[in-house]
Amino acid sequence: MKLKIPSAKSHLTAVEAPQFTAPDGQILTLHIPSSRRELGAAWKVLEEYTARMAPNPESALQDLDKLTDVLGYHSSDSGYLVFTAVNQDGKPVAVAPAQIVPLSDVTERKPFQDISIGLVYQIGHTPAISNNDQDFSVASRLYESVISTMPKLLRQGSWAGTVTESRKEGPELEAILNAGFYVLVPNSYYRPPAVQQENIRNPENKVTNDLVLLARDIPDMPHAGLVAARAYVKLAYGKPVQPTLNLIGQYLLF
Repeated sequence: MKLKIPSAKSHLTAVEAPQFTAPDGQILTLHIPSSRRELGAAWKVLEEYTARMAPNPESALQDLDKLTDVLGYHSSDSGYLVFTAVNQDGKPVAVAPAQIVPLSDVTERKPFQDISIGLVYQIGHTPAISNNDQDFSVASRLYESVISTMPKLLRQGSWAGTVTESRKEGPELEAILNAGFYVLVPNSYYRPPAVQQENIRNPENKVTNDLVLLARDIPDMPHAGLVAARAYVKLAYGKPVQPTLNLIGQYLLF
């Protein structure tokens, strides 16, 4: 089975879809939604997971955009892909929206031209596949499948690793660390803005304060971590993010 990539993008190509086994024995397959109906089903998994994990109802608005907004942000050639793990009925049980980004889009530094990076924006799963959010092994396997698949989708250029974010503690963080990630920017230096500012009434919820930025396979070259971290914040939040970038710089340039 090949991954079906909607709105064929010039810098992506199809690859074999990985499969893995869930704790309950189900065979899950990596899949990219190719219709609005499939995308809506995947986004519902994310919305429900985000609401369950949020410390308060307004906090959930910090983490996840509305689907209609997301569709407006990304053109057909933006490299934005919603990866899902689907069961044998084709229903999504875990979701990880991601984007493949040429670093030339976010930096003019010559060493980073003709290099792309993967950004995984969220993770979510259903209560049924996770024993009511107690077992995050499917989330780990989905991360592993996504980060192994994204470099294979490139038509040209080289790969500079993957960046994602997580709550600063708890099973979600452990699941991502189990997929081979490490903390790139700790919580004390990572304060991105809420993605839905207009719906936030409590000022404390306008800036996140419980996240960390994580990375995997970032090349060992000067400023690579800084470029990767800044790429994530600029693409993930799309708001005035200079205070966040300044804070990250204080940590990674120290």
